[in-house]
Amino acid sequence: MRVSVRLSEPLRTKAGCRQVTLNLDSNQVTMLDVLSELSRQCPGLADELDKTASLVDANYCAFHNIRMVQFVDADKEAFHDGDELSIYLPLVGGQPNEVGDG
Repeated sequence: MRVSVRLSEPLRTKAGCRQVTLNLDSNQVTMLDVLSELSRQCPGLADELDKTASLVDANYCAFHNIRMVQFVDADKEAFHDGDELSIYLPLVGGQPNEVGDG
């Protein structure tokens, strides 16, 4: 089974690439399997991805194809041949603080 993984910073720098194509031996693959293989092939990512799932969820957003998924559900999220996992930093927004004259 072939799964593509897209990475944003800082994972992209740690992996040395923006995208990794994984070839997994099984036809029944979960997100947990994908993350394990990604950590194996890109050891620089292991320190970020091998933390407890709730901590990874707090630091990164994951998308299975176009649907947002949680790292805490990685053992339940089934992947199929040709699927894509994207891992990004969460977006942060808001209004800038205005500094008044006093």
